[in-house]
Amino acid sequence: MRGKRAMNNEAITHAEPETRKADGPSPREFMRARHPDLFSDTEMDSTPALSKAVFEYHLETLTSRKEEYTFEHFCRKLAEHEICPNLRVQTGPTGGGDSKVDSETYPVAREVAERWWTGEPSGGSERWAFAFSAMKAWQKKVRADVANIVSTGRDYKRIYFFTNQFVSDRARAKVEDELKKGTGIPVHIVDRNWIVEKVYDHGHLGMAITALAISGAGEETKRRHGPRDTARLTELEELDAQISDPARYEGARFQLAEDSLSGALLARALERPRHEVEGRFAQAERLAKPLGISQQLMRIAYNRAWTAYWWYEDYGLFNQFYSEVESYLADSSEADDVGRLFNLWQLLITIESPEKLTKEAAQSERRRATLSTLLQHIADDRSRPNNALQARTSLALLRASDAVRRRCIAELDGIWTEISSIVEESTTMGQYPVDSLADLVRELGNFAEGAAFDELYEKVVALMQQRKSDGDAGTRYLERGVQKLSHDKPYEAIGWIGRAEALLVKEEYERDLIMALVAGSYAYESAGLLWAARNKILIAAERGLRLFERTGEMHAVTVRILRRLGWIELQLGRIPHVLQAMTWTAFAAAHAKLNEEQRATHTEEVELQEAVLGIHCLNLPLNLLQATEALPDALERLGLVNARLALLFALGHEKRIFAEGYFPPETGKDELRKFFEAWQDQPASADIPQCATLLEGAKTTLRSIILGSEFVVVTPSKPTFLGVAESLLGAMEAFLATSDEADLFPHAERTTIVIRDGANTADGPSLSFKAGADSDAEIVCPRDLVFSSAEALQGFATWLREAVIHIAGHRFMIRDVKEWLNRVGGEEAAFARSFLLGNVLTVARNVFGYEPHVRLADWIEPNDKIYECLRTEPWRVQPPPTKLASPSKEAPKFGTGAPPTTLLDVSARKHTERQVLSPIDIELWNKAGWCGTLFGSGEGQPPMLGLLFRDIGAGIAIFRAWRARWGKEDLHDALRVAVVTGLSALHPAHYAVSVGPNLTQRLNAEKDFFVAVSKNNRMTPDTTANLDRFLAEYRRYGAYFLMPGSMAASPRFETDCFLTKRHLQVRAAWEIGDNDPDMAMLEDDDEPLVPSTVSDPPVRQALERIRAFRRRPT
Repeated sequence: MRGKRAMNNEAITHAEPETRKADGPSPREFMRARHPDLFSDTEMDSTPALSKAVFEYHLETLTSRKEEYTFEHFCRKLAEHEICPNLRVQTGPTGGGDSKVDSETYPVAREVAERWWTGEPSGGSERWAFAFSAMKAWQKKVRADVANIVSTGRDYKRIYFFTNQFVSDRARAKVEDELKKGTGIPVHIVDRNWIVEKVYDHGHLGMAITALAISGAGEETKRRHGPRDTARLTELEELDAQISDPARYEGARFQLAEDSLSGALLARALERPRHEVEGRFAQAERLAKPLGISQQLMRIAYNRAWTAYWWYEDYGLFNQFYSEVESYLADSSEADDVGRLFNLWQLLITIESPEKLTKEAAQSERRRATLSTLLQHIADDRSRPNNALQARTSLALLRASDAVRRRCIAELDGIWTEISSIVEESTTMGQYPVDSLADLVRELGNFAEGAAFDELYEKVVALMQQRKSDGDAGTRYLERGVQKLSHDKPYEAIGWIGRAEALLVKEEYERDLIMALVAGSYAYESAGLLWAARNKILIAAERGLRLFERTGEMHAVTVRILRRLGWIELQLGRIPHVLQAMTWTAFAAAHAKLNEEQRATHTEEVELQEAVLGIHCLNLPLNLLQATEALPDALERLGLVNARLALLFALGHEKRIFAEGYFPPETGKDELRKFFEAWQDQPASADIPQCATLLEGAKTTLRSIILGSEFVVVTPSKPTFLGVAESLLGAMEAFLATSDEADLFPHAERTTIVIRDGANTADGPSLSFKAGADSDAEIVCPRDLVFSSAEALQGFATWLREAVIHIAGHRFMIRDVKEWLNRVGGEEAAFARSFLLGNVLTVARNVFGYEPHVRLADWIEPNDKIYECLRTEPWRVQPPPTKLASPSKEAPKFGTGAPPTTLLDVSARKHTERQVLSPIDIELWNKAGWCGTLFGSGEGQPPMLGLLFRDIGAGIAIFRAWRARWGKEDLHDALRVAVVTGLSALHPAHYAVSVGPNLTQRLNAEKDFFVAVSKNNRMTPDTTANLDRFLAEYRRYGAYFLMPGSMAASPRFETDCFLTKRHLQVRAAWEIGDNDPDMAMLEDDDEPLVPSTVSDPPVRQALERIRAFRRRPT
């Protein structure tokens, strides 16, 4: 659809709400989410390149260059890789010196040798001798070397002879047999063929080039794609190979320590065992200490502290390394280095508690004083102004941390003012931007992203606000919001633009406010929040028409605004409102001074809108077509002749289509049908509802999807009630727009709110949650709302704000209510963006009058002709492809391990691209108190499965709601009932029952993210007799009756509200794998029953994830 912003689809997973922790992620989980680059990557790898011919030539000509010793060094390194790693380096003259051997094995414990994955373990316990020779007369040399080795009288079990010569198989076998026979010791001759094969086939070329000092070798660069951990593993292997090569770091111990540190970081990223990671860090420290370079030692200690906190949550170890970092920085004059200590101090104060790190151990106040002293020393050094300015910024941030820690939030304003002064001062610094910092930050916004940059932008905007006005700051906020929008970050854009709105509600900034409202409309639309988008653009239209009224000039922007209103109404599918928007667009275009290009653009867009309106007409089902029988003449009167054509065809008036000359007489019926099928299948059809809303009856329905949860407002089709419904949904979307599943967990699949006519009540609207047959909540509203005073307008805004918060509290699980309200209502200015201009009832009256054309009948005139619907069946038997969205019918496949990092990014996921699957009414279930399972059977009928409730009244209400939704039988298996057995090897009769959505039947394939809400109950019987009996009866009849049961002194069934089910999933606990929703039925200490034939049950990984999740600090 024109005017829509493309979105990238992304997905996220959710656990069942009752299993989630409310205290947020652990440090490790937080780090993984914030810095996925530390866990995987794709990189460019460089490998040495040297042809075999050149390498063989180098081996052939060793003696001519007098490189016999170099060859011996190379042979020993190759033997360590291919034969046994425990070789001793011999000293003395070339040829082995007094030891008579060039190298030999040294003893290694059996436990060590058996863990070798190269060579033979026996090399650890036996004594082997090695001789290396580059002599051309290799046979003479091998006999002499073997004789020398034997003469030592040592107990050698093998002798290896390396030669750079080619040796034929026949000659080698002959000499080996001869020497073994003469000495009794097996002799192995390793020739050039073997050397070349191992070097090239086993990846030792880099080692060979280094050990043999081959000059002129090139490098081959290859791009390796794949999981980041695979790339990290490759890098680590290469790094380890280099570190283990003594020749590589001669005279470069600093680099050796640096590479060891890199290896530790790579091992950490690969999530290697903790002892390995810490061992690698210890190696780096051990290598660095003899050099005594404080800065290097500080970085190693800093990374160890960082790792202890974020990866292992070992606060005692973190505390130890904090002290080391502090000691290494005692004489530092670098703001960047001391800034690392500031980072650690910010972590330190978060863990100062009896449970994590005692006050005595943390020494936060003493350490804060030390940190402050270090920073102040640097800040006082005016000879290095850039360095001093960074230290001053850190000192201000340190005081900000103090203020937050002491909950003295009011002190922050002064601190931000100080930082703004620092920002102003930075414009004179040579290493800072030379132009105005405000202009530079604005320009950097075209490509820079991240929280740090946003904070910098905030400081610049705050400074401008002091110097100029709130209006000037508002324009900067707007610019930043537009930048966010151009970066496909609609939620961040909403935040910035919403703040701009509050500052631009001033007469002199009217045009800027209009631009903010338009940009906000695009941002909300990009987030899938069409009611908020509609309301913002409607307010912009009001402001634009107000300018027209005041100045007599219709601006081209007002035409675009009204045209955009038409696009949004097309997406909402409300035909009368589409006609209203298009009518006003035509009015504005007629009064505006459009240039030729603007006029052409306007004509093209109106034609496209009419084509989409025609798709709506073609999509109308038979039961709605009758209501449009008088509409064709109205469409013609409005100049929408193509939309009239589509409606006439949908009504079955094909003869009139030909009679009016829309098509040549010779056009066949099939050709005509294919034309309208092609029209209906246009790409825009994917952006509109499957069925339009005509507002032809006494009531109509408005729908919104927020975080995948559907909100339905059923309202009388009168302007006042419609205005209240539009205001409510728009305010809900605007207020909740920037919240995600980390803030709010949607547990209701659908919430129905009914607006009831309060007749002539003097009070304003009132909201109450009263679950009934037709709704979850109701709004009683006066038939007419007259806002005759500022107090009345404020009263409606207050009700709107309270209603939104009330609904959010009922239909979402809020992690931290106070924190959430402080954030969205404070720094995000959500109250302002949602309610300051949220009274669209009044706005609509200002634009369209007190009697707007919001019902289909409003467009019909008394003399309009009736075109009776001639069709008795749909004109298109096969629905268009874009309308085939349905449950996938395929069982979802759950991944293993941690979710991809992209799943954690919700910055570009529409609210409508999410789905909530929840047959569970959380509030009702909590009231009912599911506490057990009851089995029963009767002669000649399926067995009964009872859900026992403490409050049987609420339990019966649950089943009545299900029957109202699905009938007496769940024919499509929408409700999934599962039994998980074998939860405990110690208690094999224990089992669990889960009731929730059937993902196979109900998961929408077009949604890239879903939330499934289930309820689970664990039973702990001594035997499986009851369960076995029930399952046997279920298999016999292929069905069972699901019904509520009363948990009285004697449990009993309530048979009046049963639900017939033909599907029951029975599975063993050991089958539950990682990320399987049935993980919710497992507990930390479960040890499931596993068949003896299964060595690696999926549940093992599932339990590891559960235990790690539930071990998080509270």
